[in-house]
Amino acid sequence: MSRSPITLERHLDSTLDEVWELWTTPSGLEAWWGPDGFQVTVQHLELRIGGTLQYTMRAVGKADDRTHGMATPR
Repeated sequence: MSRSPITLERHLDSTLDEVWELWTTPSGLEAWWGPDGFQVTVQHLELRIGGTLQYTMRAVGKADDRTHGMATPR
C-alpha cells in the first residue's frame, strides 16, 4: 500500500490563540473533541516529539473507548 499525504483544511471564526488553546490543553480538547453525544476526558497530554496523548471517550449507555497515541517526527 502506498502512502500519500492527506491535507485537511478548515476555516474557523476564531483567533489563532483560541484555536491553539483548544488543540493543546486538556480542557480545550475535552470541550470539542469527539462526536456529538460523547464526553471526552484527557488523562495525559504531552506536546513534544515522543510525547503521548491518552484520552477516554464516553457515551451514555456505552462502554468507554480509551485511546492513546504518540507524537513522532515525519
